[in-house]
Amino acid sequence: SYIAAFLVLVGMPAWSSAQQRPNVLFFGVDDLRPELESYGSEFMHTPSITRLAERGTQFNNAYCQVAICAPSRTSLLTGLRPDITRIWTIGPYFRKTMPNGPTVKTLPQWFKEHGYNTTGIGKIFHPGVASGGPTRDEGGADMPYSWSEPYFFCDQFTNDTVQSTAMQDWPNGTGCVQSQKCIECFEQAGTWGHPISLATTDCPDECYPEGLISNEAVRRLDFYGSKQREAEAANAEAEPFFLAVGFKRPHLAFKAPHKYFDLYPNDSISLAKNRNKPTGVPDVAMYMSGEIRGYPDVKSLATIANCQTEMPDWKALNLRKAYYSSVSLTDAHLGLVLDALDSNGLSNNTIIVLWGDHGYQLGEHGEWGKCTNFELGTHVPLIISAPNQKQRGTKSQAMVELLDLFPTLVDLAGLPQAPDLQGKSLIPILDDPQATVKEMAMSQFPRQVVCGRKGTPLSHSPMGYTIRTPLYRYTEWVRFNYSLAEPHPIWDEVQGTELYLHTGSAESSMDAFENENVAPDPKYAAVVKSLHDKLVANVNRSSGRE
Repeated sequence: SYIAAFLVLVGMPAWSSAQQRPNVLFFGVDDLRPELESYGSEFMHTPSITRLAERGTQFNNAYCQVAICAPSRTSLLTGLRPDITRIWTIGPYFRKTMPNGPTVKTLPQWFKEHGYNTTGIGKIFHPGVASGGPTRDEGGADMPYSWSEPYFFCDQFTNDTVQSTAMQDWPNGTGCVQSQKCIECFEQAGTWGHPISLATTDCPDECYPEGLISNEAVRRLDFYGSKQREAEAANAEAEPFFLAVGFKRPHLAFKAPHKYFDLYPNDSISLAKNRNKPTGVPDVAMYMSGEIRGYPDVKSLATIANCQTEMPDWKALNLRKAYYSSVSLTDAHLGLVLDALDSNGLSNNTIIVLWGDHGYQLGEHGEWGKCTNFELGTHVPLIISAPNQKQRGTKSQAMVELLDLFPTLVDLAGLPQAPDLQGKSLIPILDDPQATVKEMAMSQFPRQVVCGRKGTPLSHSPMGYTIRTPLYRYTEWVRFNYSLAEPHPIWDEVQGTELYLHTGSAESSMDAFENENVAPDPKYAAVVKSLHDKLVANVNRSSGRE
């Protein structure tokens, strides 16, 4: 037909009624920065992510919209920017903050309403109140809107207890449950009940959320595979699936079995080269590592000096090793899920996506954690593999955002586009890795605690907006009106400005950039003015205030 020919021409799939609609395998990983083998960090042991990159397109310049879990995931899963969802921190639920919250369509909900079986495992939405749960950390997951069946919760508290409504004995609770043998193993290791920032044990992978999550994902894929074979035998179409698999680690605490720690000998671990904050940076830009300093073993060692976190080198090295080991634990279990997809004959008709919800700092700029507008806070891994992809094993340098996943997946599946999405489809880049779809990526962050001073309520916190172009990162911290009716920045009340040069940034280097704020330098005045105008225009346009 004319329409089908047009869709093929513009790079969109033209699924006919005789074709099986594509499935979606949707991997999310908490706190994963793009320090991975496929991104140029050769010392990392991440063969499963490399394997996925080889069958799809890796986006080397992908950015989150807020460098903290709940707002980033809300933005990704609604396809809307934080000033639209009114979610800037962990806590509120977008269906309660947005004027049209109950009718907003999420990514899995859109697939569900178009004939897909949508299933969630692990951490996709931020759990608890942030996704409709009754307590800070439990339940939620945007049930019943987004999922076809009860959500499989599986997270972990800092004391080694897995976190799910089933493990915590809620009525009709669902999700992962640790065996008694696992509890006894952690008790023997001396980690059970102790909130520490890092630990390694001889306990099997199935005692950790990553093993429990992959076990459930494999079980689901085995079920989908059997349904697919039954449908083929009957010359019918199986119900397509949207399977979301959210891995906990490398989120704190950095914990994994010994075999993953053994992948990183002590002499292979180095400290960040840029352990001081950028020269000329405004205080409001600094996070001061609040999350990791909450762990007793770090709190007793870390100090705040000049708005940055300092700790003994041996502790910093141990934390970096533990983070990398946690990444390899997740990579191994991601690989088991990919194996199950292949063994069930589902790979050829499944769209696969891997995303991290935000970046992470491991001592760079004196920061530990997320919660900044720096490159390492906002830069995320993103890989997409599609059944009908023209080129595989490619890497794109185009500026893209997590916001772009919603329209991209809808296009790849041949579904009608959801209304009011603010991202752009990345199909042109899947077809041609040299293509671009946008000039810049934009992130933001509200700063509630500035350089050790007493914290302020969100309503009085400055908002930092940052844009990343191929050559620059430009950031402005301004006063912000947090009214849910019409939130907006107040551009003439600026509390800090930053400009960082990204000419020559090495793909594999995590500590070679953003070390000097050149915004005050008069020779960059024209650049600052140009980027300021672009930032203001982009914020106003995305918020409907043009």
